[in-house]
Amino acid sequence: VFRVDIDNANTSASTLAKRVKKVAALAGNNVATQRRFYEPPTVALFKDKSGKYFAGVGLGSGYRSHPLNETTTDHFFVLFDYDVMRPDILTASAASLQDLMTLSTLAAATPGGGDVDLTGKLGWYIELPEVGEKVITSGVFFRNTLIFSSYVPSVEGGDSCSPVIGRSKLYTVCVQGGGLCGDSAEAIAVKDHAVLGLGGDPQMIVLPSCPPGATDCVDDGKSDVGIITGTDVQRFGEGMAAGLRRTRWMEKTPQN
Repeated sequence: VFRVDIDNANTSASTLAKRVKKVAALAGNNVATQRRFYEPPTVALFKDKSGKYFAGVGLGSGYRSHPLNETTTDHFFVLFDYDVMRPDILTASAASLQDLMTLSTLAAATPGGGDVDLTGKLGWYIELPEVGEKVITSGVFFRNTLIFSSYVPSVEGGDSCSPVIGRSKLYTVCVQGGGLCGDSAEAIAVKDHAVLGLGGDPQMIVLPSCPPGATDCVDDGKSDVGIITGTDVQRFGEGMAAGLRRTRWMEKTPQN
């Protein structure tokens, strides 16, 4: 995983990029650990428990060209990049930047387990538990929570002549601790059989708690939030102050 540090005040092409920083090395040198990343990472800013800001980088591995591959053990990673918030990032020396992240610098989160100990760690990862399970879509960050889907290849009907359709699973994980937000004792939420086959990228929808024209409710300014994955719709929260700014786009009329 690489990060390009761009100087927005540059005046020429030669000064556009300050550096290309190798942030993480997450694959091994054998077939089982030959993890591949095809989809763009999901990035958002967070504040850790000590008050320091960092960029959370979420990305999952999966052999997109061979979705039926069952020889690689794939993971979903959330990396904590503290360099992004440094005011001196464009003048800092390479030696002063954050160390390269590897599996040893990340905490292992487990479906069925609660929060992980992040002391001395720069993020966490989930080892996808099923044979052939992989991530070939991007995730979504929202309100300190990560939502992502995985694909599990499986033969319907139980014989080699049956088509391989597979199924998609939906994971909901707390960014800060690798467990379920709101209760550190609760496990990572996994919805199996969310979609038959490939589910696609999770999409967030925000709806007003009081639909336009409704007369039997009071608009309190809050929203109902849902996550759509393929044909599956999962309610994320009701009556939430989503903190989203409404933007209106309109065509500009030429002035005479």
